This record gives sequence, C-alpha cells and structure tokens, in this order.
Amino acid sequence: MILNLRTEVVTSSRSLDGDHKKIDKSKILSHSSKLMFSFLSIWIRIPWRTPKHFFQMRPCVGSELFLLGEDGEKVNRLSVSSGFLLHLNLCLQLKNMPSKISKLYCVLHARSSKTPSQDEVDDMIYLNQKLLEHTRGNNIHDDDDDDIRGGVFSFVCFEVKSEKWQQGFSTCLLDTSAFPVGSYEIKWHSCCIDNEGSYWSFIPVLASSFAFSMV
Repeated sequence: MILNLRTEVVTSSRSLDGDHKKIDKSKILSHSSKLMFSFLSIWIRIPWRTPKHFFQMRPCVGSELFLLGEDGEKVNRLSVSSGFLLHLNLCLQLKNMPSKISKLYCVLHARSSKTPSQDEVDDMIYLNQKLLEHTRGNNIHDDDDDDIRGGVFSFVCFEVKSEKWQQGFSTCLLDTSAFPVGSYEIKWHSCCIDNEGSYWSFIPVLASSFAFSMV
C-alpha cells in the first residue's frame, strides 16, 4: 500500500507538472486539491499495525462509603447527644478494583461544618497522606496541620466479606464527646493493600463527606 502511494505521488506529480502549462491558471488549485485528496484516500487505507488493546481505557478505580443503621439500611444523616461518642456502622464499596484485596482501610475526619473549607483536592491529598502513614505504621505528619484543620480522626480497618463484590464492613467510634451542640461533617478517604503488597488510593465516587449533628 505504501509502495502504491509512492507510485501514485510520483506519477501524479509528473502529470501535473506537464499539464500546468496547458491548463488555465485558475484551475491549477482545483487540480492540486483533487491530487491531495487522492493521496489522502490512499493514506488512510494503509493498515498500520497497532497493539490490540492500544486504545483500551481502564475504568477509574474508586470507592463509596455508606453509613448503616442498626437495621442495615443506609443512613444519610446522624445525630448524637452532646457529651457522647458517635458510633458508626460502615460499608465500603469498591469500584473497578482489578487486583485481589489483602487489607482495606479508611480514615475519617470529623469537624465542625463551620470550619473554613479547604480545597477538596487538598483535603483528599491530606487524608491520603495520613492513611498512607497509618498503613506503614508510622506517623510523621505535621501536627500543626492537624491543629489548623481541627476535629478528630479515626482509622478503620474493614473486613472484606466478599472478594467478588469488593466490599467491606466495619464499625468505629468517633470521640465527639468534646464537641458542642451544632452541625458537623465527616470527611473520609479510603485505600487498600492488594495481595502483592501494593498501596491503592481510591477516589470517592460520590459524596466525600457526611453530615451529623450534636444535640
């Protein structure tokens, strides 16, 4: 096919060069355009060899965190009496995870909803860093940054019930006993360690925070 294209280019160029003196100058552009389109029609038919899955896109890996009530149903908003701890039943659902899961973790950050908002990406990076340090068994994070953001943290390890459904369940207690009456939010970020020891950070698919109130 490439040889045919080269032959076509040489032949047509010679023909055009020989005919340009015989045709009207106003038609030269038209002839040149037809020649160009002829070259392109041959060019696009060249069977370029590409890998079979060269253009295959892998789905985005993410997670969803659900708050569950005592009956196992999803809960959108919680309330707790002032001076008490907040008990949470959690379900973490993974999306498009290609590897087998060894351990599944999540970090929760509860703070006042009136706290000056950070950029959502900054929050994600901040929580992922804390989660990474937790899974590695060290804590080198800047305590000053924690003080600025305020609130309380809790790290949760999930029990993976089904490898097929890629979901885990767990419970945790957030120490909200010092929180005054008001509205609060829980920011979260999750990760897992696969069976090869690699760390996977998951982007929240939907909501990256939950609301609760102290009454």
